[in-house]
Amino acid sequence: APGSVKAWKEMIDYLRELQAELISLVISLPEERISEKRVIRMLHGVSSHDVYHNGQIRHLRARLLVKKP
Repeated sequence: APGSVKAWKEMIDYLRELQAELISLVISLPEERISEKRVIRMLHGVSSHDVYHNGQIRHLRARLLVKKP
């Protein structure tokens, strides 16, 4: 169910799996590939995307935790 605690925990687990997979892939890249502009741009884009959404989640959590008078 959307918005359920179970769905939230499943999504967090899924995101952790994806992050671990990405880290493994980056670690396995040969050194010459890491320095390619295309790879650098892709990794920068992925990390920027994650930071952006992390900020959204933190903002939403902060708004949900603020007690209204």
